[in-house]
Amino acid sequence: MRPPRWLLPLAASLAWFPGTSWAQVPQQMRPPWIPGLPVPVFLPPNFPWSTSVPPGPQPGPQPGPQQPGMAALPAGAVDQNGYFTIPFMRSEAEQVLNELVAALNPTTRAKVQGIPFAFDSQTNEINAFAGCQNGSPFMAMTLPLLRAMGHIAEAKAADEVFGTRRVDSYMRQAAEAMAANAPIPDPPPGFYAAHETHDPRKLGRQRVILDEMIGFVMGHELAHHYLGHTGCANGSGGAIDPGVLFRLPSRAIPVFNQPIEAGADVNGVENVLDAGVNRPGGLTEMGGVLTLQFFGALQQLSPGSLLTGVLRTHPQPQLRIPLVQQTAHQWRARRAAWGTGGTSPSGPLPFPIPFPFPFPR
Repeated sequence: MRPPRWLLPLAASLAWFPGTSWAQVPQQMRPPWIPGLPVPVFLPPNFPWSTSVPPGPQPGPQPGPQQPGMAALPAGAVDQNGYFTIPFMRSEAEQVLNELVAALNPTTRAKVQGIPFAFDSQTNEINAFAGCQNGSPFMAMTLPLLRAMGHIAEAKAADEVFGTRRVDSYMRQAAEAMAANAPIPDPPPGFYAAHETHDPRKLGRQRVILDEMIGFVMGHELAHHYLGHTGCANGSGGAIDPGVLFRLPSRAIPVFNQPIEAGADVNGVENVLDAGVNRPGGLTEMGGVLTLQFFGALQQLSPGSLLTGVLRTHPQPQLRIPLVQQTAHQWRARRAAWGTGGTSPSGPLPFPIPFPFPFPR
């Protein structure tokens, strides 16, 4: 007699945590599912039990038209077209990284405190990566990815405030440009009305969405370091030599397997949500979903482009989006039930996922 398909994942999950019995698992948690993935996720017995998560799409965050309590934008942050300037976005990325590191638990924080971060301005490639240089950790993001996130954040903010649907249009425009091996484009003339570009409601949301997108990308790469995937994050900071870093081809950065990438996504999302606890209005997973939707557009319209390095080193976006949404859903459920969200985990995953399961490349 052939055993049921669910028996092996269940046995693996219970074996992961010695002393666990099925009777210890509340009825509503037998089992929760990651929408869109073919396997159940079993939580450990000491996990703060949340409400059940039914199969199918989960509702996302519901942001308001303006984030309360945000600091005023500094001089020079916005250009004449309502787009955030590159110097401002670079500065904002540094601030977001500091918030992510501060939100980690002390043990984890000690591993990554002071890791140097740089922007690669010598390429048109869309990518971000964590790696080691002469045995020391570093993190980097390409400037085209930052520029794309700035435009996507602006389009999404305008959609929220003015009831339009421009973010999909811009993503397609950018993906078509990448397919032609062209740089990240600006929106066409007339994409925004004159009264929209500097509307304070739009600028407020634009900044928060940008921070969420940056937070997702950097939280993912930061997780590769503190989860031990790179092997060089041991609390040593140091400096980064851009002249050496920017001569490295994308393939010189470690290529991680699919389960490790899933772990970085889970921990990165929780890190962003934890960091948002200390912000007025908080942070959500929307930035992660938007970023992955953009990667999905790149995959659909420019799969062979040499400029889409992120698609060569990460799982398919349509598989990552449900994992991001499920992680945020469970984080909010735990916070509602126990007054705490994520735990800035230091293990491989806050819950075991039986591997392998099909992650087509």
